[in-house]
Amino acid sequence: MITMQHISIDEDIPLSWIRSASTRIVDRVDLHTRKVHWLALINLGREDTLEEVLGRYTRRYGERMLIRGCSERVRKTLSKHGFQSICIGKEAVLELNRNLLQKKSLRELVRRGNRHGRTVEIPYSDANRMRIGRLKKISRHGPEPQLQHLFRNHFTPGNRAFVFEDGNGNWLAAVTISQMNKNKMQTELLLRASSAPVGVMEALVVSVFEVLQKEGHAYWSLGEVPFTAASGGGRRTKQSLVNLAGRTLNFAYNYKGLFQFKNKFQPRWENVFICARPRVSLRMMAELLYQTNLVHLMWWKINRKLFNIRS
Repeated sequence: MITMQHISIDEDIPLSWIRSASTRIVDRVDLHTRKVHWLALINLGREDTLEEVLGRYTRRYGERMLIRGCSERVRKTLSKHGFQSICIGKEAVLELNRNLLQKKSLRELVRRGNRHGRTVEIPYSDANRMRIGRLKKISRHGPEPQLQHLFRNHFTPGNRAFVFEDGNGNWLAAVTISQMNKNKMQTELLLRASSAPVGVMEALVVSVFEVLQKEGHAYWSLGEVPFTAASGGGRRTKQSLVNLAGRTLNFAYNYKGLFQFKNKFQPRWENVFICARPRVSLRMMAELLYQTNLVHLMWWKINRKLFNIRS
């Protein structure tokens, strides 16, 4: 069993920000709109508070800043420092002190999946990083343009990884996780080979749940589902446009299917916000769609439909 180093601070941080040995920027995007710096992925020091890090980067980059993946607690902290927010989706949070297999339908999927192999935790190595990369390419969405800046889309030394392997050692599915604070783990990658049998992904999630439960963690985030019943934290017009964007883009980014998968595990659904200073503008939101590669993904899907191309 591989465990993360001790994390002492109990504070919410944005999704895909993690605690590590020292504070550093992993991914920063300069938005042309209002010359805003998007702090996409950050490694926080083990004792750093969100407000300390915010002050550090304000001095370095200036007041204009955007942070996404914010919980209600993070939103309230940032609002004290002049940030405006808008809800963009929901986060699926599993409480690790409960029985995950209460639903008969989930138990049956897990039973079917476990017939085809077992879940193992793998250490970080270049070889394992490349194997997860190959699994990503043969996953259902592998041939598509990949989303950017939203999560850690590679296996890195700061993450843990679990794979579901068959009797021949072939990897059928994988999940990578990172630590947000001493009580909460979060999902980065969820991968399933296109040819994997029914139930493999559910069996993997349940196995990881049981590992984290035994280790004494309190919560495990399955991550965000954007555009899902977004409400609150912004002006009504902007909120309506977020919901409209979700419905428009669902053919390219199937957030409804993602919601249905994560909802199988009966999570607690919590609002997720974009926070920006001095404000969240419509132009900024449009540029985010471009920077995250959602626009590229949309045109890729449209072209395949027009020319009747199958994956």
